[in-house]
Amino acid sequence: MKRYHLFHKKFPAPAAVVAALLILQGCGGYYNTFYNTKKIYKEAAEERKRRTGAGDRPGSGEIQKYDKAIEKASKLLQLHPKSRYVDDALLLIGECFFYKQEYLKAQRKFQELITLYPKSGLVPRAQLWLAKTNIELNDYAGAENTLKELEAREKKGEMVNQARYLLGEIYFRRKEYIQAAKEYEAAGRKLGDAKIRSEAYMRLGECCVELKQFDLAANAFHRAGSAIKNDINLKFEARLQYAIALKNHQKLNQSLNTLNAMLKEFSTHRDLPRVKLEIAECSRAQGKIETAVKQYTGIIENHQRTEASAAAFFALGEIYENSGDFAKAKENYDNVRRESSRSEKLTEAEQRSKAIGSFIKLKETVAILERQLTALESGKVGAARRLADNDDDGKKLSEERRPISRIPRRAKNASPEMISGSLASKDPEKVAAELAKNKILLAELFLFNFNRPDSAMREYLDVFEFYPQTEYAPQAMYSLAYILGDAPATLAMRDSILQVLAGNYGGTPQGLGAKRRLGQADTLTASRALPALLRQAEENLFKQKNPERAVRLYQEFLQRQPDSPYAAQTLYAVGWIYEHELSNNKQALAAYKKLIETYPNSPMARRVRPKVTAVEQPAKPNPVAPDTVASAETEKQTEPEEAEDETPLPSRLNYQQMEQERRQQMEEKLKKPPKDKEKNKKDDDEEEEEDEEPPEPLRF
Repeated sequence: MKRYHLFHKKFPAPAAVVAALLILQGCGGYYNTFYNTKKIYKEAAEERKRRTGAGDRPGSGEIQKYDKAIEKASKLLQLHPKSRYVDDALLLIGECFFYKQEYLKAQRKFQELITLYPKSGLVPRAQLWLAKTNIELNDYAGAENTLKELEAREKKGEMVNQARYLLGEIYFRRKEYIQAAKEYEAAGRKLGDAKIRSEAYMRLGECCVELKQFDLAANAFHRAGSAIKNDINLKFEARLQYAIALKNHQKLNQSLNTLNAMLKEFSTHRDLPRVKLEIAECSRAQGKIETAVKQYTGIIENHQRTEASAAAFFALGEIYENSGDFAKAKENYDNVRRESSRSEKLTEAEQRSKAIGSFIKLKETVAILERQLTALESGKVGAARRLADNDDDGKKLSEERRPISRIPRRAKNASPEMISGSLASKDPEKVAAELAKNKILLAELFLFNFNRPDSAMREYLDVFEFYPQTEYAPQAMYSLAYILGDAPATLAMRDSILQVLAGNYGGTPQGLGAKRRLGQADTLTASRALPALLRQAEENLFKQKNPERAVRLYQEFLQRQPDSPYAAQTLYAVGWIYEHELSNNKQALAAYKKLIETYPNSPMARRVRPKVTAVEQPAKPNPVAPDTVASAETEKQTEPEEAEDETPLPSRLNYQQMEQERRQQMEEKLKKPPKDKEKNKKDDDEEEEEDEEPPEPLRF
């Protein structure tokens, strides 16, 4: 007993020891569980850092670690619901779900922590994570409200700075780039976390790129690279985007210096081919096409089956396309898929390849139809049949015609109809109709697939000038008006085309559309009366060669509908017939004067006004030779003192002289090539007069 007494004096009572051991054992249990959970979570985080891209989904190994961490943390919550690590466990589970991209589950865990443990020191972090989760769920309003609550709660500090970064992310995804840039810049100046600060400057640079402020973008990317030290991937991306921004800002030499320095600094980086690709892009931007081709080829040979090699094939396709070598262009576009089915250039490459194929086939069809129509109009029916069957001749002709120089990035599905029956037709009218139809398709290809409004205009002009009797003429004219648009420099020209369209094809859908655009009344009576009278006049003038009858029909139309939108054109036609067909200058002058008096603001009045003024000018008293006044008046009554207008009147009331002059005005308004190039430039698509130059691209 004594010994026991001594022992009892020296050590605590057995009950107290047991109780203490039990407490320590319970605490150590849930601490070890949480410790192991965090260890597994960190292992998953390391795998996340090794992903090839920020947008990549987590791999199976990473997901397994997240699942294991979720399982252990959930066990802690189940077995120890009152432990000090409950809020930590909830936050960790939410983060695991977030990285697994199971955002609704993550959202519930973050809300659970904020609601059940409002006094926890982890609530600000949970609010940040909740805002990030809502952003991924596209709930921008919910994310913004959460961040505002965080700012109101914390006032200042790192959590507030990160909240501003996330506010920038909300505005960025809404495409409110100016507001986003303000938030990113404010966050970047104050953030203590170097990685997030660098990411803020990266996003600031992206905002500036979207706003086309490439100098500011370069500055932001440079700051992003300077802010980060340990993250090699982020530093690489910041430097690369800095070089690209310099290139876009036309600082090509500075961009090349940066890129060449990256070749040495990041010689073993997995994304090094992207640097080589940008070096080739700089060479191309400098006009060093041969150098760029060698650099693109080197990327293809040394980095096969990569997105960089796919982009190099696409760039080569553009180069060959711009040089007119469509076969090689199509071959390179087709190689994009072989290199990388994930390439961002794949869809565009396929569209361009298809567009080139459609273009070649359609040009061949147009060439065959043009040759066949020429043979038919010359009476060579047998030759026309041989041309229809001779596909090689069609290909040869299409190769001789001038190719387009550029096909746009955004392509539209266009598969030209290869007309089989019409290619063997002996009827010139059918062949002309099919030719006009295919020229319309070719114009649409130029306009919508190739982004070549100038070339589209040429095809449309051909249709309504040379094939006005076809059903496709009004479509061509309306499309011309569409291309000219509302630009001040082309507004008058557009309205002139719409006036002719409304007057000559008023009963067609395009004619009715022209009337609406011109604000003209479109009555059923007018639309029905116009074709009957004016078609009869046309028939008498051109087919029956009876200009007197044509004049009477035109005058009848003017008597019946003096307020018609077609009246000015019709009165002009009357004067023209008197002047050119009937050689009655007195009646012609009277018609022109009436045109000026009745429709002073019409395009036809503006056209004839100088002629009338020139005729009437000699009638004024001459102080030097008063004796000549009477003789001048006599000459005025017999014949105008101006050179005769030799331009013919067109068929189908299209007033070819007027339209040819409009076309010449249109071409004069288009940008003409330098004088030293005009002599060598040839038009292979159509036979033009020697002094007529094809239209150059309009500036829209």
